[in-house]
Amino acid sequence: MQFGKPDNPGVVDFTLTKAPAINSKSFDKSSLSGELYTGGTGWGMKDWKGKLYPEKTPVKSFLHEYGKQFRTVELNSLFYNIPKPVTIDNWREAVPNDFRFCPKILQYISHSKKLGVDTDRIINFQDTIALFEDNLGPSFMQLPPYFDVSRYSILEKFLESWGNSLELAIEFRHPSWFDSDIHLDRMLELLHSHGKGAVITDVGGRRDVCHMGVTSDYAFIRFVGNDLHSSDFTRIDMWLQRIYEWFDKGLKEIYFFIHEPDNLFAPEISSYLHAQIPFDVSFVSRGPILYNEEDQLKLF
Repeated sequence: MQFGKPDNPGVVDFTLTKAPAINSKSFDKSSLSGELYTGGTGWGMKDWKGKLYPEKTPVKSFLHEYGKQFRTVELNSLFYNIPKPVTIDNWREAVPNDFRFCPKILQYISHSKKLGVDTDRIINFQDTIALFEDNLGPSFMQLPPYFDVSRYSILEKFLESWGNSLELAIEFRHPSWFDSDIHLDRMLELLHSHGKGAVITDVGGRRDVCHMGVTSDYAFIRFVGNDLHSSDFTRIDMWLQRIYEWFDKGLKEIYFFIHEPDNLFAPEISSYLHAQIPFDVSFVSRGPILYNEEDQLKLF
């Protein structure tokens, strides 16, 4: 994800804004324990050998090793192509039971004029991702940059077509969704009425998309770092405080995806995040332990 990348992250105010009132509708105080799922945007990084994966790990075993370290993955490959059922079976067999795949919705849906409504694309996509069974997390749809508030009715029809059987979060990119409280509140209320999530994107050059709205019983967060700049770590500290707060209020799940340029440093940031979590928290989580001790020491 490149949109909104800052030239100088050191001058950006990364303070997380106050959560909107609608969030209280998504919290359930009767929830005994939340689940934190952290992960990256893929598992095929050869540069992770000797750091996240054992040095001699063959490519065919990357996902297996990734699943030992992370609990989720942003599955961007589905944006371009639908995998064969045997491929999904192989992916499922490679990861633990507590692992969740979060597929990106096919571009022929998200970037079509009517978001795939009145075609068989939505149901075909749903049939495919249902093959992940218990390893399926929320799917997410990244709307194109031109999809503005004038297309509200198209979004409404899409949500009706998607239905209630599968979880979904939507990322909005056009500034019109955030240029007034009226537009933002209307969008969040629509998602909440359908039980769908609003993707929160924490990126340096577009602070409006880091909106803090939680419209379902899970939060879907895309954190965009800047090559281990010092602000990456202070931002993680701020997010941990927000994560503690939301779980204490009764949020069921949080999916936290770490983006770094070329995907190189996602293990370091995730390792740092989990190293800051106390042992006595009320939510469930697990994160990577790096093989390279020098990389670990740089984080503290």
